[in-house]
Amino acid sequence: MDGIFYVDKNGNTVFKKLVAPTNDDVEKINKKIEKRFIRALKKKGFLEDYQEGGIRFNYENDNELMAAARAASINRRVGWGKNRGKRIERIGANREVAWQPMKGARVSHINGFSLHANVVIKEKERKALEKLCRYTARPALANSRITEDEKGNIIYELKNPYTDGTTHLRLTKEEFIEKLIAIIPPPWSNLVRYHGVFAPNAKIRKDVVPGDKNKKKLNDETNDLANQLKNKYWTPWAELLKKVFKIDALICKKCNGRMSIVGEITNSKVIDKILTVLNLAHKKNNKQSSNDLNNKIDITNSHMLISIVAINDTSDCDSSDPPL
Repeated sequence: MDGIFYVDKNGNTVFKKLVAPTNDDVEKINKKIEKRFIRALKKKGFLEDYQEGGIRFNYENDNELMAAARAASINRRVGWGKNRGKRIERIGANREVAWQPMKGARVSHINGFSLHANVVIKEKERKALEKLCRYTARPALANSRITEDEKGNIIYELKNPYTDGTTHLRLTKEEFIEKLIAIIPPPWSNLVRYHGVFAPNAKIRKDVVPGDKNKKKLNDETNDLANQLKNKYWTPWAELLKKVFKIDALICKKCNGRMSIVGEITNSKVIDKILTVLNLAHKKNNKQSSNDLNNKIDITNSHMLISIVAINDTSDCDSSDPPL
């Protein structure tokens, strides 16, 4: 931390520069972070019986697959499929080396909690500040380092080699998807939080953070769009399909007119009847893959769309509702 903002006797917001912390200061701060973080996890019910080597995480509303994926991700192992429990395959590893924490000035490592406080950027070093912001806001994966080998496996290039010489990680496509799922944040959770004077409701935030003076004026069309999205807390699936896959599912294939969603049918008996009328009924004896669980049937005669979720009649599913 470079310094603190405070209000002086005259009511002015003043910045006071602090002296750089010592190694002991960084160690004390890291211990406090560990203590408060674990206490917060226990309070929310996400952590039980914390001790080194015996961590148990609890995730709300998790099914077995999600729990396995997250647990395997923490332990750097595979959670699903034929390689379940095995370590992720490494490319380039040529020696067994125990992990060593980074050493240096103002660096602390305590039970998996690390703190580095040896970076300082001067006021006019805008390029260095931009580089630091890019580092802290970087995504979990870099698309430029993801490739596919001749067997269809995903190869991920590491930015810096591991201490054992590993330069790449090899995963099957299923394992790669598993790792992506494990890092998806829960809904309605803020990934960036502002503390202290930068917090949204801080009293002196307006004196520190630039206001709306430099904002560009919006044209009428942009204003209308902003007003439409202002109170919109979810995005319809048709818009998501259009945004991600460039497919407009609500366009009539016969006349290019717009269709509207009438309803969603999830009862397996009703679905079977509709599929039978449309000559699209599946044979119960045929084994279908998990990709066949969700089928979309377009009823375009009157510019209407009915979304149907097809369910295989298996002994594993006793409910008439689709297994979500």
